[in-house]
Amino acid sequence: MNEEISPSDIVAMVNGEAITRNEFETRVEAMLSAYPSEGGTEHDEEEVLRAVKAETLDMLIGEALLRQGAELDGAEISEDELAAGYEQILEEFGNKADLLSALEELGSTEDDLLKNIAMRLKVQRYVEMRASPDDMRVTEEDVRSSYRNYTEGVEGAPSFEEIAESIHEELERQRAQQAVLFIIEDLKKGSEIEVFIEF
Repeated sequence: MNEEISPSDIVAMVNGEAITRNEFETRVEAMLSAYPSEGGTEHDEEEVLRAVKAETLDMLIGEALLRQGAELDGAEISEDELAAGYEQILEEFGNKADLLSALEELGSTEDDLLKNIAMRLKVQRYVEMRASPDDMRVTEEDVRSSYRNYTEGVEGAPSFEEIAESIHEELERQRAQQAVLFIIEDLKKGSEIEVFIEF
């Protein structure tokens, strides 16, 4: 970011990189919209808001650490990978005009989108480089064990063959998320993180 940021607009610093209030509040709003409204008391809603804010800040700090790690380690992606990432997003919007319109509504540009895709792919590559293949591997026994836990005491449960692939994919997602959390915790150890807000 080349613009000068006012100290009051910064919620945290991660190794000299600012996390802005705007970035934080936008993410909090997005996370709150994903929470179901259960009509709890005002105290319950305050607790949820505090928890969402803490989780959001932790996520933003983790993302900053991963970006920094990817940059420092020189994680690279090819032009083909970048083009494939762009095409995937373009497919979600149906056509380029709709994509550009959506970007404009967000105050963003196609160039910003390409930079974000490139960084996301670099972070993904960085995680793949840092994660142990053994930590990520899902065996058939893992899938069978998960199936047994899932179907234990469930009447009319689908057969193993019917859901084995879905279980395998879910276990892979869980292991990848766990690997990311371990990497972030490791990166935190050697980082300077300052938080300027309280919940």
